[in-house]
Amino acid sequence: MKKLYLLFLLLLFSVLSCTTDDTVNNQTQKLFKKIERYKVGLFFDTTINYNSNNKIQSIIINKYLPAAIGFTRTITVEYSGNSVKSIRDVTNNPNTNNNPVEDITYEASAEDNVFFLTAKDVRIEIYHRNGYVDLLKKIRLEDSAVFKRSFLTRDSNDNLISYTFSGGNVVNRYSNFDYDKKVDPRGIVIDVAFREFIDIFNLKLTKNNPRTKRQDILSSVGRSQTYTYEYDEEGFITRTYDQNKSNYTDTFYIER
Repeated sequence: MKKLYLLFLLLLFSVLSCTTDDTVNNQTQKLFKKIERYKVGLFFDTTINYNSNNKIQSIIINKYLPAAIGFTRTITVEYSGNSVKSIRDVTNNPNTNNNPVEDITYEASAEDNVFFLTAKDVRIEIYHRNGYVDLLKKIRLEDSAVFKRSFLTRDSNDNLISYTFSGGNVVNRYSNFDYDKKVDPRGIVIDVAFREFIDIFNLKLTKNNPRTKRQDILSSVGRSQTYTYEYDEEGFITRTYDQNKSNYTDTFYIER
């Protein structure tokens, strides 16, 4: 009788183990796929493609309006194992007579809490802590001059409260956060330099989504802009409205 009971327990454990493994293996992941920005028509869109490991393989950006300055930008990523090896950034601007195609390849490396992207003439440095971006730099290699520097500050809840750029003369301030929702994967409320590279390294800007943005220039207090988010039943952003609701951004996802 004891043998039968032990056999029953072994069979039950085997079934539960298989069920658990199947559940884990069959789990789906909701990944950001695309945004479409509308301003009296489709203004621009951004599409992300993933490899078999759900890592970003390419980012394609199309700007449609105004047509006179429209362009297509294609960013492709090469990996070495799970680490970013290089990033190729190609912008095709047919409306520009001088250098209509810009093609830059960055070699990626990392040290402590910094990601480096080094091209022929420049180096981009992304400083991060606990998965969040703190500082962005772009350095001219010829003379080591920093010609682009941006600071990000967050509150005790890791909500982004300021983004300082243009030599410290311009500050975007964020407030009025939506809590207990998924963070906006790529909207228009938070707009920072090197956003595509930040996404590739899977870094975050804020823990929660701000609904108010104010831009202060040269210490002059600017006008606040309020945004409205629409979420699906899982808390993912599906649409973001500007204050007057005439302009909006749609966000799409895929499951892998």
